[in-house]
Amino acid sequence: MASKRQVEAARRNVKEAQSAARSKRTIAHLPERTRRGLQAEARKGAAAARPVTRSRTGTGSSCTRSRRSKTFPAARAWASGI
Repeated sequence: MASKRQVEAARRNVKEAQSAARSKRTIAHLPERTRRGLQAEARKGAAAARPVTRSRTGTGSSCTRSRRSKTFPAARAWASGI
């Protein structure tokens, strides 16, 4: 685990690198293959930061009333209204 000072330094470094990249447009001058790799890394980070939630609405939901009634015997009685 990184110390508080290390985390602060890392954040500062990232901010400085981002501002330099914006001003110099260094990413635009990189080879296409490298840019695609950076995009993939960014997508991984975004996916990790996104909270994992499961929607229980919509037509593609895997947790519908009919599925529960098929899978769990107690839910069968509930689905039939007993």
